Amino acid sequence: MATSGPASAQPAAPHERLTVSLSAGALLPSGSLNVTARHPIYLESAVVDTSYKYRFGTVFDGGLTYRLAGGFGVGVAASWYSQPKDVAVSAAIPHPFFFQTPRTVSGTAAGARRDVAAAHFEALYSFRAARRVDVTVGAGPAFFRVRQTIVDDVSYRDAYPYDAPSFTAASTQRISGHTAGFGGSLDIAMRISRRVGLGAVVRASNADVQFATSPTVTATTTQAGGVHGAGGVRLYF
Repeated sequence: MATSGPASAQPAAPHERLTVSLSAGALLPSGSLNVTARHPIYLESAVVDTSYKYRFGTVFDGGLTYRLAGGFGVGVAASWYSQPKDVAVSAAIPHPFFFQTPRTVSGTAAGARRDVAAAHFEALYSFRAARRVDVTVGAGPAFFRVRQTIVDDVSYRDAYPYDAPSFTAASTQRISGHTAGFGGSLDIAMRISRRVGLGAVVRASNADVQFATSPTVTATTTQAGGVHGAGGVRLYF
C-alpha cells in the first residue's frame, strides 16, 4: 500500500493581524558635524570653529505592524534619540592693533544637545521561528527631523597688551533640518501569553541632512540616524 511521506516544515506566520511594540534602548549615531561662525570685529572677522561627535545615547522606539496575508505585512514605527554633549570650542580673534594677527581662544560649551525624531515606513515579513518566538524583518523609507545646539559665538576677557584673551563663555543657538533616507529592522519577540510578549529590535537607518543656518554660520552636511538596539513589550490583537 502506498503511504504519504512527511512534508517538509515551513515557517508559520503569526496568527494575529495587529502588533504594537514599545521599546527603549541605545543608539550609536553616525557621522559628525563641523560648524563655523564668523563675526566682524576690528575690521576683520572673528572665526569660531566647533566639531560635534556623538556616541551612545538613549533611544525610544514604538511601532505598529499589520499582517496582510501569510507572513507579509506593513508597518510604521517612530524613534526618538536625544543626547547632550560638552564640546570643545576654538576661536580666532583679530588683534585690535595688528591686521592678520589672530589670537586663539579655547574653551568648552556644555550641553550641546542633538535631538533626532524619525518615522520609519516598512514592508515586513514575519514568521514563527519557534513555538513562542516570532521574527520580523522589514525595510523601507525613513524620514528624519534633526535639531542641534551649536556654538555661534564666544565671550572672552581682553586686556592690554591684548595678546592673550581668555575664554569666558560660549553663545549657542538651535538649528534644525529635515531629510529622508532608508532603513531596515529585525525584531525578535517571545510570547509570554496570548496577547503579550517581550521583544528586541535592531534598526539601522541613515540619511544626509543639511541644517538651515543664519548667514554668519556655516554647517557641514551631517548624517541622521544610525544603528540602535532596543527592548520592550509586544501587544498582539
